[in-house]
Amino acid sequence: MEVRDYIALADNLCTERAAFEGGWDEMRRIIMPRATGNAHPDSVPDNGGGLEHSDVANNSLKKLASAHLTYITPLDRRWFTLRPVGYKKDGNQTLNDWYNKATEVMERELAVSNFYSVMHEVYLDRCLTGTGCMFSEMNLNKQLIFRHIPTGTYAIAESESGDVDTLVRWFRLTAHQAAQKWGEEALGAKVRRALKDAKRRYTDSFEFVQCVLPNQAGRLLSNNLPAKKRPWQDVIISLDDKKIVFESGFYEFPFLVTRFLRWGDSPYGVSP
Repeated sequence: MEVRDYIALADNLCTERAAFEGGWDEMRRIIMPRATGNAHPDSVPDNGGGLEHSDVANNSLKKLASAHLTYITPLDRRWFTLRPVGYKKDGNQTLNDWYNKATEVMERELAVSNFYSVMHEVYLDRCLTGTGCMFSEMNLNKQLIFRHIPTGTYAIAESESGDVDTLVRWFRLTAHQAAQKWGEEALGAKVRRALKDAKRRYTDSFEFVQCVLPNQAGRLLSNNLPAKKRPWQDVIISLDDKKIVFESGFYEFPFLVTRFLRWGDSPYGVSP
């Protein structure tokens, strides 16, 4: 696929999402004014609300999201256990011990990461707009890091089985941030010009789109594949320069997309 193909894919998925955006904006304004469908808003959200703001709905939303956190992913007790395929309690004890140890390692790594604070934001979106999204990756220190992706800043598509397997998201970075993330040589001309301008380097922001989709050339059952052979493609494009600034791949789909209830055949959810 060429740059124009990825941009067209993102535009088409954005057009499909548009039918839901009015309802999302309405719920944000009335129920949780601090929420935003823009990852980089131009102004600070007004928590005061006004005549349209409903404190009752706001408190109900917070209680429901907190209940999700307490009962689905509680911090103070185990909420998942890894088991081998065909697990039997009295089966291969060495294998069972390995999976138990792996479970403990996962619990510990989640606890020292930002998972639980980000998951709370995801639950708020799930209960407010019907769809919540989280991105997981490794930081420069090889530690797990999670990012809440606000509803309205991404668009999704599903596999035949109804699982979300394609996601595009839009975000903005300053020239300084983009150079830190991908290196100056990867950037387009417009971003590089801002990078070299002391007045614009830290203030002018540029729009990027990330496309994560199934890789037709991808293979499973190996954790030592070059990026272009992994099951999911990861492509990031600078929309200002119409240039690919980063291209890699994932072994697993890196986004969690959760729906409160399904909205017919749409990939988006509906909230209570």
